Amino acid sequence: MADQFQQDFNQQDFAAYRPVTPGYGRRPEIPKKKKGGVWRVIFWLALIVLIGALVALGAIIWSYMQGQKTYEDIAVTADVQVQEVTFEEMTVDWDALLAVNPDLVGWIYIPGTVINYPIVQGDNDQYYLYHDFKGSEGYIATFGCIFLSAENDGTFADENNVIYGHHLNDGSMFAAIADFGNTDMFNEHRTVYVLTPEGNYELKTMSIVHCEADDPLAQARFESPEAYHEYLQDKYDRSVVMPSGVAPIDDITKSFVFATCDNLASDGRWALFAYVTKSTVPGVVGTDDADAGAAADGTDDAATADDQATDASDAGAADGEDADVDAQGIEAGVETAEDAAAIADGAREAVS
Repeated sequence: MADQFQQDFNQQDFAAYRPVTPGYGRRPEIPKKKKGGVWRVIFWLALIVLIGALVALGAIIWSYMQGQKTYEDIAVTADVQVQEVTFEEMTVDWDALLAVNPDLVGWIYIPGTVINYPIVQGDNDQYYLYHDFKGSEGYIATFGCIFLSAENDGTFADENNVIYGHHLNDGSMFAAIADFGNTDMFNEHRTVYVLTPEGNYELKTMSIVHCEADDPLAQARFESPEAYHEYLQDKYDRSVVMPSGVAPIDDITKSFVFATCDNLASDGRWALFAYVTKSTVPGVVGTDDADAGAAADGTDDAATADDQATDASDAGAADGEDADVDAQGIEAGVETAEDAAAIADGAREAVS
């Protein structure tokens, strides 16, 4: 029994001095969270957004460069002759342009601005918002085209011809139209030229209207001359800039509207109105042409009146001379020309 007690004591004693297992009796350690985890996520998200923005910006810049190059190439193809020539001499190579795009109907040029582009016409007013002159679409066709409304006659035979174009952030296409809301800009660029295969139009601006997108300004034809002139008077009265030197509304027979977006959150429109002052198109008479014709008619009438007055004066002088002769004859006792001839014959016989 003593042996058993000694054995148990030795085991307990051994257990009391047994090495403690590491961590035994301690609280379990909680793993520490890595610092900056949330900010690291934000950083990577911001980096991804930045890269995406740079890619998008690069695509936009590339598309603008492509658009510029497209229209620079077209200008070369067109062999545009609009500077340092007379109005009648302005021209482009219509055959060369029609070979590139058979939808071509004209060319627009506004001196002092970048507006110097071909005009096309599609079957609707959507196609050429997204296709350029060469028919490209997508990013490389950001510029679209300057186009005549599908409601208009393709030969500009309507009283009012509506032409649309993009307002691009680089100032190209119809971006300059929005600048006409400034009085100085408007007054410094009053002349617009529209060239067509049928002939040329010289235009003078008469109004710049800022309106809602659904404003009914795109009207091509009218029931009567009175309705047409009421339409023009309304646009003149609504002009942001009050222009001077505008022809009487009733004298205007053909007009053009150049419309573009305002690039504002309101999604409004800028519309520049102009009327024909000169034309080389057969059958179209501008306001200046009409004034010149009236002046020429007045000059002819004055010349005719002068001729008539001269004839009357000459006739009066001749009558006066006859009257003097008759008076002298009466004083000599001669009443008629026959009597005078008889007296002369008698005098010759007496002398002989």
